[in-house]
Amino acid sequence: MEEPRFISIDDFFAQAKEDAIIIDARSPKEFAQGHIPNAINIPLLNDEHRHLVGCCYKEQGQEAAIALGYQLVTPFFPAIQQQALTAAPTKKIWLHCWRGGLRSKITAGLFAEVGIEVLIIQGGYKAWRNALLQEFTIARKGYVVAGHTGTGKTDVLQALQSLEKGVIDLEGLAHHKGSAFGGVRMPAQPTQEQFENQLGLSLKKIGAHHTPLFVESESRMIGKMRIPDAFFNEMWSWPRIVLHRELESRIKYIEHAYSHCHNEELSEKTTQLSKRMGSEQVKEALMHLHAGNRKEWIRLLLHYYDKSYAHHASLIKTPIILELTHTLENTTDTAYQIHQQCRIQSN
Repeated sequence: MEEPRFISIDDFFAQAKEDAIIIDARSPKEFAQGHIPNAINIPLLNDEHRHLVGCCYKEQGQEAAIALGYQLVTPFFPAIQQQALTAAPTKKIWLHCWRGGLRSKITAGLFAEVGIEVLIIQGGYKAWRNALLQEFTIARKGYVVAGHTGTGKTDVLQALQSLEKGVIDLEGLAHHKGSAFGGVRMPAQPTQEQFENQLGLSLKKIGAHHTPLFVESESRMIGKMRIPDAFFNEMWSWPRIVLHRELESRIKYIEHAYSHCHNEELSEKTTQLSKRMGSEQVKEALMHLHAGNRKEWIRLLLHYYDKSYAHHASLIKTPIILELTHTLENTTDTAYQIHQQCRIQSN
């Protein structure tokens, strides 16, 4: 039986491939809070067992807690081994718990018994997460793509991804488009911890020395997700690229974007704007929405969003290095112009 090997967190990042089988031995509740993307949760202790062992540790000490843990989980050892064999047909896995401690060692021993080669991540999930949190403190150069609602900023960023390595899709990571309507027909938002994990991992994959980075203009909060302070402050020190689009084109663009949405869900989100937009304006917008006149509904909403954008833009002191008129048809051309201009600026 081959003994498990400990691998440093730096070696894990350097050696683990995209298709690596990563087993997270923490409890389901810990895993749900935040985890390595694509990791498989095969808990040594379930949530109830972990709670009982934790109480025992506080009341009777480590030795008693370990004994209780073995008593609780021993009947589940065969099932744990079978889950690992099913998950890793190549019989090679990367394994971690919270700190790469006892749970990892016990689980690794179980896996080794059935012929699985185990690499334990030294420091566990804690070390992996701390490495990503460090990414937010690295000084980088980049650009913020700004513009009124409906100018197609996300489309341009997506087109830039084929030209630039350094595109960070904050709204994609947050599963939210940023506005009051940003969560409509979107997947559930991740936990704050998992959002930070995904953002840190995106930055790490791009690399600390890659320039420039591109992000969309965002408030500190994207739905319920908070952009980490260090990265938020860094990105708002970057110059801006501002996209312009005629009002009627913006209305057409937004109408298409929400064409699959029912009036009921759009009505609910519109009503939530009453305090900020004004009850009379919201009432008028709802009237147009329910009458089937979405263009006028959007026009009234844009009146509010445009004022909000103008106020926010007036507070920003970073320079605008490029302004482009971005039509519905020229996303690729716009992305290419940004790519060329920013390469010149960076050199």
